[in-house]
Amino acid sequence: MFRSLRFRLPALFLAGIALTGLVSTAIAFGLFQDQIRDRTLSELRREAAGLTALYEGQARRALEQDRPPPTFQAKQLERASGNRLFYVGAPVFLGQESGIRQLPTSSVDWASLLQGRVVQFEFTPPGETNELLAVARPLYPVAERTEDSLPLGALVVATPTTELRERLMTLLVRLAIAFGGALVIAAALAWYLSGRITRPVLALAKAADEVAEGRYEVAVPEMSGGDEIADLAESFREMAERLPE
Repeated sequence: MFRSLRFRLPALFLAGIALTGLVSTAIAFGLFQDQIRDRTLSELRREAAGLTALYEGQARRALEQDRPPPTFQAKQLERASGNRLFYVGAPVFLGQESGIRQLPTSSVDWASLLQGRVVQFEFTPPGETNELLAVARPLYPVAERTEDSLPLGALVVATPTTELRERLMTLLVRLAIAFGGALVIAAALAWYLSGRITRPVLALAKAADEVAEGRYEVAVPEMSGGDEIADLAESFREMAERLPE
């Protein structure tokens, strides 16, 4: 069976489809991986910009109006955003805890933050095992900044990398289901087409056996379609008709 044309044709056909599908899936997976990461970083940048502006504004008002700074509920902000908040640098409000977990300056590219750059990085918080994808945005204590202004610190907005992997796994499962379904359909189509090809060939082989045994009045099956097999059947019929002469 494994040496028959009926088996080898769909097997080769499926092998080509499977190889093409695997390469396409790998490329699509890589593209979606980059897209998910870029989209996540874009969301983190947008959220970091908003929260940094909030903290800067409250700090300035507290300083200008000489009133106690407001109490920020970091946990509520984290629940609302779905991300984790950290802070690196000098305290935002003197004499009051912001409620945001402090990170050492060694956790980030502190030199870039001092130059006013937004930094994206991956890190594992002290005492934890899960890695986070994060964006750190410089926080300035004054509204009017000059080239010499230095940030007070930086607000860090982070999300677990496991969430990115979960999204990728969901995508991978969907791609696998789609690939499996396409492979089943291709297998059925290949088996049908191979039968359309091999049945006429087997009929011609049987007719050739009869001619070899001296039965020249063999009935050569009619082949429709005008393809190479039909031409072969017509040539064989003409040969069988001339042999008795």
